[in-house]
Amino acid sequence: MKNAVEEACGESNKRKLTVSGDGTWQKRGFSSLHGVVAIMSTCSSAKVLDLERLSKSCSICTGALSIKHSNPTKYEEIKNKHKCEITHSGSSGEEYDHNKHSLPLGIMKAIRPVFDELAHPDTLKKVINGGSQNSNESFHAVLWSLAPKNRYTTGVVIDLCAAIAVLSYNEGDQSILPVIAELTGGGCGFYTKVAMRRLDERRVYSEHKRKQAEEKTKLTKETLDSEQGDRMSLGVNDDNSLDDSYIPGAY
Repeated sequence: MKNAVEEACGESNKRKLTVSGDGTWQKRGFSSLHGVVAIMSTCSSAKVLDLERLSKSCSICTGALSIKHSNPTKYEEIKNKHKCEITHSGSSGEEYDHNKHSLPLGIMKAIRPVFDELAHPDTLKKVINGGSQNSNESFHAVLWSLAPKNRYTTGVVIDLCAAIAVLSYNEGDQSILPVIAELTGGGCGFYTKVAMRRLDERRVYSEHKRKQAEEKTKLTKETLDSEQGDRMSLGVNDDNSLDDSYIPGAY
């Protein structure tokens, strides 16, 4: 992440950066025990600049409850010496519900001012350079592919998955190889290196094809608009230059 910060500063030629921030919870609804907040750069290649994991539960504290009454001394020792995972209290929040809901007219009139305020030009000015959080959502997809939302995960595991996700998102899958080598106590095998290289090549190829498709769609639209404008202009000129001597029934 330090390299990502230096890269963003170098591209913008200043130390004051414009960033995009967003949070995501490990489970949907209000039942999530763990969440992650990420700050990302807004340069041409958005990268993760900082990351923080928030948890409402600690697996060690929960496990120690089993000996709270049978061995109070050991319980207090574990509770006082371990590094607690709990870093957040309160509601987990709720993700946007995409299902259609019909509202009575009275309720719609009551909440209409809120939507008008959110769409006011003064409010929209706060969105710097018309930016979005698409890069954050892209990073969230990488993170939760490593720690699926349909499985229970501890805060420590999410920390590990988040670190791997940052490496993969910022520098590519080959940047994970030194981490694997350190965790296993040895070098990575030949096929592991080949697999990581191919994953990076596939991602670059897919991104290249996606951009090509976007450019092709944009060019096609511009061409169609231009041809339509030419036809309309030609139609006007033809109307003005008509020789009425050839109009049927004119004489």
